[in-house]
Amino acid sequence: MTPQDEKILMRWVINQEGGDTYTDDPNDPGGATRYGISLKRNPDLQTHPELMGRYQAEAILYDRYFIKSGAHLLTPGLALMLFGGAVNQGVKGSIRRMQRSINRGTSFPMLAQDGLLGPQTIQAYHKVSNLESEHRVNVIQEMNAQRATRYGNIGVNNPTLWRTYGKGWMNRLSQTFAMSIELERESDEERFRKSRELDR
Repeated sequence: MTPQDEKILMRWVINQEGGDTYTDDPNDPGGATRYGISLKRNPDLQTHPELMGRYQAEAILYDRYFIKSGAHLLTPGLALMLFGGAVNQGVKGSIRRMQRSINRGTSFPMLAQDGLLGPQTIQAYHKVSNLESEHRVNVIQEMNAQRATRYGNIGVNNPTLWRTYGKGWMNRLSQTFAMSIELERESDEERFRKSRELDR
């Protein structure tokens, strides 16, 4: 993945999370949030989200969500689905859903669904990034389904929260899914272009 790819993913996720808009809805489990960074999930923040600048927010998102989830090891479309999920649904849960999606979407040896970015999961990330696009898309579809199920479970357990935020969550997930597929296709086109250049 190139630095330009990382910038595209960072911009996408920040925009999906409301950009620089500060929110502190008492009904929202995330509490005080800006740029997708929740104070409740990040109680050690040196700067309150309301006072946080974009440069600082991007550094936090990169270290705590992009790198920690292993998104940097994946092709752009896979990375977007994982990174967006990590910010919105938590890093460990998102790794677990990616592990489950790899198990269902490929014929690799089964991964433990432990939510940990260990050696086997890192190896699987590299392997799935080298698959043909149709197989990478299968993993994205599985990840999308896992994320949707997570939202659905929230709706069952907390109907009030679902009525307030459910439609927005599902719209964002649908948009992220479409963008993830588009990025994978672009990634394949770039691979093809580079292979043709090497053949000359």
